[in-house]
Amino acid sequence: MTARRTATIAAACIVLAAPTLAGGPTEAERAEFIAAVEAVGCEVTSPQLAAEVEEITGFDEDLLDEIVMKLEDEGLVQVDFEVGGLLLKTEACG
Repeated sequence: MTARRTATIAAACIVLAAPTLAGGPTEAERAEFIAAVEAVGCEVTSPQLAAEVEEITGFDEDLLDEIVMKLEDEGLVQVDFEVGGLLLKTEACG
C-alpha cells in the first residue's frame, strides 16, 4: 500500500469518527436508540422499558443520556415527568 493510499484511508477514518471524537453520539447510535424505543412502543415509562432499550442498544447510561438530550433538543423526544419517562415523537410513533 502506498503512503498516499494510507493517508487517504486515515483521513477517511478521521472524518467518519468525527462525531465520536467530538464526544457526542453518532448518527448510527442515534438511529439505533430511536429504533429501540419504537420497538418498545414509543414510550419509556418504566424501569423495565428502560432496561429493554438499554439491552437492545447495548449502550451505557451516559450514552443513553446524551442521545436523549440531543433528541430532546431536536424536538424528537419529550421528557414527560407526568408519565415518568420519555415519549418519542417520530413518524413511526405518530
